[in-house]
Amino acid sequence: QPLARTPVRSRRHDPRLDRAVAFLHQHAREPIELAALAARVGMLPPALSRSFRSAFGTTAGEYLARLRVGLCCRDLAGSEDEVAAVAFANGFGNLPSFHRWFRRVTGSTPERWRRRLSAG
Repeated sequence: QPLARTPVRSRRHDPRLDRAVAFLHQHAREPIELAALAARVGMLPPALSRSFRSAFGTTAGEYLARLRVGLCCRDLAGSEDEVAAVAFANGFGNLPSFHRWFRRVTGSTPERWRRRLSAG
Protein backbone atom coordinates (compact mmCIF):
# COMPACT_ATOMS: atom_id res chain seq x y z
CA GLN A 1 0.00 0.00 0.00
CA PRO A 2 1.48 3.40 -0.94
CA LEU A 3 1.74 5.82 1.94
CA ALA A 4 -0.62 8.72 2.36
CA ARG A 5 0.70 12.19 1.84
CA THR A 6 0.14 13.03 5.50
CA PRO A 7 3.01 12.03 7.80
CA VAL A 8 2.32 9.12 10.12
CA ARG A 9 3.10 9.47 13.82
CA SER A 10 5.31 6.90 15.47
CA ARG A 11 3.69 4.24 17.64
CA ARG A 12 6.09 5.16 20.45
CA HIS A 13 5.90 8.91 20.47
CA ASP A 14 9.39 10.22 19.85
CA PRO A 15 9.53 13.77 18.51
CA ARG A 16 12.78 12.97 16.68
CA LEU A 17 11.06 10.21 14.70
CA ASP A 18 8.12 12.50 13.99
CA ARG A 19 10.59 15.10 12.66
CA ALA A 20 12.29 12.42 10.54
CA VAL A 21 8.96 11.38 9.00
CA ALA A 22 7.96 14.98 8.39
CA PHE A 23 11.30 15.57 6.66
CA LEU A 24 10.81 12.48 4.47
CA HIS A 25 7.40 13.77 3.42
CA GLN A 26 8.64 17.30 2.74
CA HIS A 27 11.69 16.16 0.76
CA ALA A 28 10.57 12.84 -0.74
CA ARG A 29 11.48 13.89 -4.26
CA GLU A 30 15.07 14.70 -3.27
CA PRO A 31 17.98 12.33 -2.60
CA ILE A 32 17.99 11.54 1.13
CA GLU A 33 20.84 9.76 2.93
CA LEU A 34 20.26 8.01 6.24
CA ALA A 35 23.27 9.73 7.81
CA ALA A 36 21.98 13.18 6.84
CA LEU A 37 18.48 12.37 8.07
CA ALA A 38 19.87 11.08 11.37
CA ALA A 39 22.01 14.19 11.85
CA ARG A 40 19.02 16.41 11.06
CA VAL A 41 16.98 14.86 13.88
CA GLY A 42 19.86 14.53 16.36
CA MET A 43 20.44 10.79 16.22
CA LEU A 44 23.20 8.48 15.06
CA PRO A 45 22.31 6.44 11.95
CA PRO A 46 22.18 3.05 13.75
CA ALA A 47 19.95 4.51 16.47
CA LEU A 48 17.64 6.08 13.91
CA SER A 49 17.43 2.78 12.02
CA ARG A 50 16.55 0.79 15.14
CA SER A 51 14.09 3.34 16.46
CA PHE A 52 12.42 3.86 13.10
CA ARG A 53 11.92 0.11 12.58
CA SER A 54 10.62 -0.30 16.11
CA ALA A 55 8.19 2.61 15.81
CA PHE A 56 6.95 2.08 12.25
CA GLY A 57 7.63 -1.58 11.53
CA THR A 58 9.73 -0.68 8.50
CA THR A 59 13.00 1.00 7.63
CA ALA A 60 13.30 4.68 6.78
CA GLY A 61 14.38 3.66 3.27
CA GLU A 62 11.33 1.49 2.71
CA TYR A 63 9.08 4.18 4.15
CA LEU A 64 10.57 6.67 1.69
CA ALA A 65 10.23 4.27 -1.25
CA ARG A 66 6.56 3.63 -0.43
CA LEU A 67 5.98 7.36 -0.09
CA ARG A 68 7.58 7.93 -3.49
CA VAL A 69 5.45 5.18 -5.06
CA GLY A 70 2.38 6.95 -3.71
CA LEU A 71 3.51 10.19 -5.32
CA CYS A 72 4.12 8.34 -8.59
CA CYS A 73 0.63 6.80 -8.46
CA ARG A 74 -0.90 10.24 -8.07
CA ASP A 75 1.15 11.61 -10.97
CA LEU A 76 0.49 8.62 -13.23
CA ALA A 77 -3.23 9.00 -12.61
CA GLY A 78 -3.24 12.71 -13.36
CA SER A 79 -1.04 12.93 -16.43
CA GLU A 80 0.08 11.33 -19.64
CA ASP A 81 3.75 11.81 -18.74
CA GLU A 82 6.16 8.99 -19.51
CA VAL A 83 6.56 6.53 -16.67
CA ALA A 84 10.32 7.22 -16.51
CA ALA A 85 9.72 10.96 -16.19
CA VAL A 86 7.27 10.37 -13.34
CA ALA A 87 9.73 8.06 -11.57
CA PHE A 88 12.63 10.50 -11.81
CA ALA A 89 10.47 13.50 -10.84
CA ASN A 90 9.44 11.69 -7.65
CA GLY A 91 12.90 10.85 -6.40
CA PHE A 92 13.72 7.47 -7.89
CA GLY A 93 17.30 7.46 -9.13
CA ASN A 94 16.96 4.58 -11.59
CA LEU A 95 14.19 2.72 -13.38
CA PRO A 96 14.94 -0.83 -12.17
CA SER A 97 14.60 0.32 -8.57
CA PHE A 98 11.41 2.21 -9.39
CA HIS A 99 9.83 -0.78 -11.15
CA ARG A 100 10.83 -3.12 -8.31
CA TRP A 101 9.32 -0.85 -5.66
CA PHE A 102 6.23 -0.05 -7.70
CA ARG A 103 5.45 -3.73 -8.17
CA ARG A 104 6.19 -4.52 -4.51
CA VAL A 105 3.87 -1.77 -3.28
CA THR A 106 1.02 -1.93 -5.82
CA GLY A 107 1.27 -5.50 -7.12
CA SER A 108 1.35 -4.19 -10.68
CA THR A 109 3.60 -2.51 -13.19
CA PRO A 110 3.17 1.26 -13.59
CA GLU A 111 1.88 0.77 -17.13
CA ARG A 112 -0.74 -1.80 -16.09
CA TRP A 113 -1.69 0.29 -13.08
CA ARG A 114 -2.29 3.33 -15.29
CA ARG A 115 -4.29 1.34 -17.86
CA ARG A 116 -6.47 -0.23 -15.17
CA LEU A 117 -7.11 3.19 -13.68
CA SER A 118 -8.08 4.74 -17.02
CA ALA A 119 -10.33 1.78 -17.87
CA GLY A 120 -12.11 1.86 -14.59
